[in-house]
Amino acid sequence: MADERRKPVVVQVTNISPNITEDQIKHFLEYVGRVKETKLYPESDGDPNQTKVAYVRYESSEHVEVALHLTNTVMVDRALILVPYPDENIPDEMKALRVAAPMSTVAGMLPPTLEWPSNVVNMVCGSGSSQTIHTIDPKLIELGLPQYPNLPSKTDPSKIEEIRRTIYVSNLILRYVLSAEHLFNI
Repeated sequence: MADERRKPVVVQVTNISPNITEDQIKHFLEYVGRVKETKLYPESDGDPNQTKVAYVRYESSEHVEVALHLTNTVMVDRALILVPYPDENIPDEMKALRVAAPMSTVAGMLPPTLEWPSNVVNMVCGSGSSQTIHTIDPKLIELGLPQYPNLPSKTDPSKIEEIRRTIYVSNLILRYVLSAEHLFNI
């Protein structure tokens, strides 16, 4: 039976300036598609330095895919980080703030992303200034391929999957201009 995972209709927005309001987030993300619901947490204006997180539910999963391209768009004084949220309902405040935390509650483990297979694990290894992030992929081990190179421990957890999908090509002698599509078909 084919993998029939539902595509997300909710996007999580983090790294939000303390000065941003829920209406501003909603208005900004309505340019992508029709927004059904928006929540900005924490709802109270207690600590002006507390990190905020927003959840936006769209009518369609295609809007989430487009919204993800807004990652690193600066709003007021910070570059927003948008990731798909796996549940079709926006979480309550307590769960939202816990899910948006930069590190999981399990020591040394980083939270998984939707794009990664569930058996691929990121771990912080080492101690002190020699800490690095190791990504363990059982499929690479099974195929006898080398594992991903280690990353600095200060790497943004939301960027690890993107970094792992990046390909670096060097030492090419080009006699004419090649497109990326041509390069990968060689």
